[in-house]
Amino acid sequence: MVYAIGAIELVGGLLLVVGLLTRPAALVLAGDMVAAIILSGIALGEIISLTVAPAELLICLYLLWTGPGVLALDHRRGPAP
Repeated sequence: MVYAIGAIELVGGLLLVVGLLTRPAALVLAGDMVAAIILSGIALGEIISLTVAPAELLICLYLLWTGPGVLALDHRRGPAP
């Protein structure tokens, strides 16, 4: 399971960096951060999951709300279907 979560975070992070599929990637990563907060932070008491994960969750929620920036590749693909 660790490899699957790692792959999700790596691919999702790369998608956010280049601005491709911004909202879907942010949604998946927001869910990942909620799981990290609950399963690692609260259940196991890991401090990084109680500090960094909430910050990343807020960033993902912001991207869900606002969408991609002007330099994102999403704007070059054309309007969403």
